[in-house]
Amino acid sequence: RRMAWAIGDIIENRPALSRWHPDHAAAFEAFLKSE
Repeated sequence: RRMAWAIGDIIENRPALSRWHPDHAAAFEAFLKSE
């Protein structure tokens, strides 16, 4: 799941390692809870 998010950083023009970025932390948590 983290690899999918990391690839999404490139595709969605997020900063690298965005899962730790304060602006994207909530979105990452929601992503992990989905599926």
